[in-house]
Amino acid sequence: MPKFEMIGDAGGIAPGKMKRHGCTLGDILVANVDGTYYAVSDVCSHASELLSNGMLVGNQVICPAHYAVFDLANGQVIRHPQGATIDPIRAFKVKVENGKISIEIEE
Repeated sequence: MPKFEMIGDAGGIAPGKMKRHGCTLGDILVANVDGTYYAVSDVCSHASELLSNGMLVGNQVICPAHYAVFDLANGQVIRHPQGATIDPIRAFKVKVENGKISIEIEE
């Protein structure tokens, strides 16, 4: 049975914005894309930069250091940094209930 951890208030993230939240799994980036919430690891797999300091474009986040681009829906790399091949980041299943955002931490 899935286990979820509450990480924040949905009202604290306006559409088109993202925010870093801490949880038992580390720093998590939560983004609100037109009312759909996405959660991924907040650390770029290339240079350990915080993705929450980057840019949100649609359902993609751009790393502020070397401009890697990740898909928020699944953590896949859309664009690798120049001269490097990097791993995807972890994406989490998100649940919003009673204005609270929770992420799945166990299956």
